[in-house]
Amino acid sequence: MQKLKAPAGMTDVSFGGQNYKVGDDGVVEVPDEATLTLFQFGFTVHTEPNADELKAQADAEAAAKAAAEAEAAKQAAATANTKAKK
Repeated sequence: MQKLKAPAGMTDVSFGGQNYKVGDDGVVEVPDEATLTLFQFGFTVHTEPNADELKAQADAEAAAKAAAEAEAAKQAAATANTKAKK
């Protein structure tokens, strides 16, 4: 079996009379003999992220969340300050 990354919008794929569901992450596991056929339809080999890639992704998500929270707090403070001046 081979894990492939499906083109965007794909929910399932059929090969050899069998249906294979594409996961929420866009990955589907199909028989090895399906890979060459599915490559022609935009599927690519899925590679598992390594520990460094996972850490970088988690760090980026944490930084984005912190920035969004800081911006929300800034906007809330500005709104409160504007109301206090009235």
